[in-house]
Amino acid sequence: MIFQLLRRYYKTFLLLLFTVLFNAGLWGFLAYNIHPQPEPLFLHYNIFFGVDFIGAWYRIFFLPGFGLGVLLMNAILAFFLLKRDLVLHYLVLSTTLVIQIILIVAGILIVLINS
Repeated sequence: MIFQLLRRYYKTFLLLLFTVLFNAGLWGFLAYNIHPQPEPLFLHYNIFFGVDFIGAWYRIFFLPGFGLGVLLMNAILAFFLLKRDLVLHYLVLSTTLVIQIILIVAGILIVLINS
């Protein structure tokens, strides 16, 4: 039964799998590179104004937390769209994957700014 579903919806499974792996990788990358410290971290950099958001070290984890929230909401939405509109279903899941990639790039840049 489960293998028939995986065979039928393998694109959905792959999109969700890569999205979850990217989000887990971002959590791990940030946990490995950012340690508790008393001084604040640069949390956002803008090419026009430079560093424009500074905060405590734990606020860096809002980035993958936001990604996890988007993942959960879009996975629920995609589940409801599965039988109604398959194209929109894949669009929602693909957008979620792109958002995770953008968050990974942002996380890498934040770690580089603070090193």
